Amino acid sequence: MRLTVEPGVGALSPGDVIDLLVRVANDGEDVCTPRLAARGVDPDDVLLPDEVVAVAPGEVMTAIVRVRAAADATPGDQRIAVAVEDLDGLQRPVSATTVLRVGARPDVAVQVEPVATAGRNRAKATTILRNRSDRRLQIGLEASGEGVDVRFRPARIALDPGETRRVRTRIRRSRRSWFAEIRHGAVITARGIGAPASTTLTFTQRPAIPRVAVRGLAAFMALVVWIAATAVVYQRITAEDPVADSTAAAVQPAPPGPGRTSATGLFEEPESDGVRLPVVIQGTIEGPREPSGTRVTAERIGFGEQGTTTGLAKVVALTEVKLPRGAVLDKVQVTTDERGRFRIASGLVTDAFYRVTAVRPGFEVASFIVSTSEDAPEVTLAFAMDP
Repeated sequence: MRLTVEPGVGALSPGDVIDLLVRVANDGEDVCTPRLAARGVDPDDVLLPDEVVAVAPGEVMTAIVRVRAAADATPGDQRIAVAVEDLDGLQRPVSATTVLRVGARPDVAVQVEPVATAGRNRAKATTILRNRSDRRLQIGLEASGEGVDVRFRPARIALDPGETRRVRTRIRRSRRSWFAEIRHGAVITARGIGAPASTTLTFTQRPAIPRVAVRGLAAFMALVVWIAATAVVYQRITAEDPVADSTAAAVQPAPPGPGRTSATGLFEEPESDGVRLPVVIQGTIEGPREPSGTRVTAERIGFGEQGTTTGLAKVVALTEVKLPRGAVLDKVQVTTDERGRFRIASGLVTDAFYRVTAVRPGFEVASFIVSTSEDAPEVTLAFAMDP
């Protein structure tokens, strides 16, 4: 840590008060928690800051230490030491000294109103000068501080005996602070004949971007990220969701009329001797601009006497036909979704022929004949419908 105390030399009369500007700079690599102490003065005559502030590496803490000269103080120079120690014990304690010349009161009294100001870029204050002597004085004002620039209007004035003058004082920051609030200190000195008189002021620099705006921006960005993540998850869910087959409904064949014989009762479903995968016929419809709502029908048909893929009469699977002939044993009907997809997963059997037909008003009927088996239970089709 580094410690500086201003002014290095101050003059005051017995019973008067002087403010010392103390700066603690953290030149280490860890955060320190400095605590100030004063030596060489009665504890009742010194006022130390109560707050304890953590100082990050490279940062500077500014504090005001107020010292009062005892009413019965002996005239002469009084040396006071200001020490600082790290409460965490990570850095060694350091100290700095200042000299207070106690004697006859200075000819000029100086004070600042208000002693603490705040602003984003600049602030205003008033420096009050009073000539306590019995002669005319030429007074020059000057200021020193870190991170601030203090100017007086006017900077040099003449005071008659007993006259009090108020001087406009402007405080301006030296560099911009975007997000952090920084406190600066400055020492104002009035120089004339005899020992100079001094006082201190503090300027709290507010961040260029208010904390409310930072919090609002953070909340908005969090909302944008949440909406984007929700949209991505929704797109993935909808892309991987298979076509629902809840619209599939098994349509039982009509009872045989006069002169017709139903082939439904000619065959018996073989008994299952193990776990078998369900038969699925699925595919897509291409051609219509709005493919949703296209009616797709799967009809189990019989060729020859048996009407299955094991009979004497067979046809080639996946053969595109217009009006294939054969007895309809049963059928299942579904409709396509908004992407033109369909899926028939109920009411189908293995080792059978199915005529899959796509019908949509304004388009030609498209049809395929496919066969099902236990080895390939899933059949995928692609219809291209012409208007």
